[in-house]
Amino acid sequence: MDEIQPEKKKNTIKVSLRWVFGILFLMAGLGAILNLSLFSGLIYILAGVISIPPTASALEKKINFNVSGAARFIAVFVLLMTAAATASHVDTVTSVNNSTNAIAAPPSSDSGSDALAVSSEPTHVATPTLTPTPEVTETSASIPEVTEASETTPVITPEVTPTPTPTPTPDVAPTPEETPISKTTMQFSESKEEQLIGYVKDYSGSDDVKVTFIPSEKGMLAVDYYLEVIPDQTKLNDDIASIIILSKSLAGESGIPNPDVSVCAMLKGGKPLGIGNYYSSTEKTDIDVSDCHL
Repeated sequence: MDEIQPEKKKNTIKVSLRWVFGILFLMAGLGAILNLSLFSGLIYILAGVISIPPTASALEKKINFNVSGAARFIAVFVLLMTAAATASHVDTVTSVNNSTNAIAAPPSSDSGSDALAVSSEPTHVATPTLTPTPEVTETSASIPEVTEASETTPVITPEVTPTPTPTPTPDVAPTPEETPISKTTMQFSESKEEQLIGYVKDYSGSDDVKVTFIPSEKGMLAVDYYLEVIPDQTKLNDDIASIIILSKSLAGESGIPNPDVSVCAMLKGGKPLGIGNYYSSTEKTDIDVSDCHL
């Protein structure tokens, strides 16, 4: 029973981390949508749905496909990279639009024409060269000359070529790629099967253990072990309960999240001693050791 506790703690930590990161991804997705980055927001929300255990289980049931821990991590990582790349693209387009708005300038009113006044600095530079001297202001004949000079001042402005305003590229959301659904039948790996057989031998003291996995909608794991001596009913009950818990845990590590489990203890002569069943549909365990008696 001492070996069960680390497994429970490990599973609890995994579930807690999935909840924390899943909620963070959902919040990031809502923030991205509020910032007008719809595609990035949807990707973050999808990553949150895959991370949170209840929504992930519902999605797996919907598509009839079980996702292992490693596959879920890779899927979330790819989604986050895609969301980050899309968000950086949107920020670049926005910064370009903001910079181009600062280039536009109102029409010049000095010459009465439609010429654009790109900047007021060239006008200030040209003005000192056209300042009339005191001698010009003494005669009335020189007044038209000053007027003509002032009229030619706007001619300098068109010589400065304004920077053309770039046309902003519309943000076209890329079409999301469809993830192919694997049709491979779920399997209980050989390494996990050997590990489960070793656990059963340690708990029960049996040297003859058989593990059978039956593929179905959720999968069924059957464990049969044979004893030479009839054990105490309390010990037999505890052994069967422990084997059920270990079977569920190892099946989850093998990519089978919640299978049905059946554990049967028998004498080597074939007499049944006790049986335990775990039903994934109700998540209840039923153990009967009434046949275990001297």
